[in-house]
Amino acid sequence: MIVNSSHDIYVFVWCFFCGVVTGVLFDVFRALRKNIKFGTGAIAFQDALYCAMSFYIFTKTVDITNNGELRWYEFAGLFFGTVIYFLHISRFALLLFTKICAGIRRIFLIVFGIVKRILKFVITPFFAFAKLFKKFSISALNNAKHVFKKVYKSK
Repeated sequence: MIVNSSHDIYVFVWCFFCGVVTGVLFDVFRALRKNIKFGTGAIAFQDALYCAMSFYIFTKTVDITNNGELRWYEFAGLFFGTVIYFLHISRFALLLFTKICAGIRRIFLIVFGIVKRILKFVITPFFAFAKLFKKFSISALNNAKHVFKKVYKSK
């Protein structure tokens, strides 16, 4: 392990940027929740996913920059990076991510609507055929019942 001030500052700066990245990740999840209404289970899954991703990002940063050794200034860098991001950048990033999510949602809805219309156009003849077949089969079944009743009564 390298023990000098320049290495400590290097690790602190990387942890600071790690805090900014976790803030950006949090804003992505916030933008998703603003644009799409999720159920309680999906929200719990997203929260667990956010925690797991944040933990992975932090531990990977610590592993790469400081060989996995934890120091107090790494947590301070993470904290200050997150706080400064939320105080100064989050408002604009959240607006940007919300617009991106809304655009993607709009494109998805348009594509889904087109696919739905195509499927409806393709499947409608099958439903008409099935309806016709159902009428024919019910009529044939009733005729068969009537014939069998006559056959059994005559015996």
